[in-house]
This record gives sequence, C-alpha cells and structure tokens, in this order.
Amino acid sequence: MAMRKQIKIYSIEIGKDNNEIREMRLEQLVNDGWEIITAGGTSAGASTGFVFVILQREIDDEA
Repeated sequence: MAMRKQIKIYSIEIGKDNNEIREMRLEQLVNDGWEIITAGGTSAGASTGFVFVILQREIDDEA
C-alpha cells in the first residue's frame, strides 16, 4: 500500500467579513483528517494582515 503526504496551505485575511466562514472551513479540514503542521501570520496594522496555516494528511495512492 503506497502512502504519500498531501500538503495544503490555507490563509485567512484579517479584517474581512468572511473570516468566520473561513475559520469554520479550517475547522472542518481538521475534522476531515488534516493535521496542522505550522501556522503564522503577518500584520500590516491593527486590523489588517494574514494568518496562514499549513496542513498535511496521508493519502493512499491505491484507493
């Protein structure tokens, strides 16, 4: 059985109206088996910037 890792980079722009929807989507990814490897962010001021999350999961190439 051949397994490989799949990587996903997920970002949320701080100060946007859809943040709650993006956060719920990130939670769903974790619930679906994605593992958070690392997270970080940038800031361009008090109310703007980005948060990024790098996730991975193992998938079966033969499935």
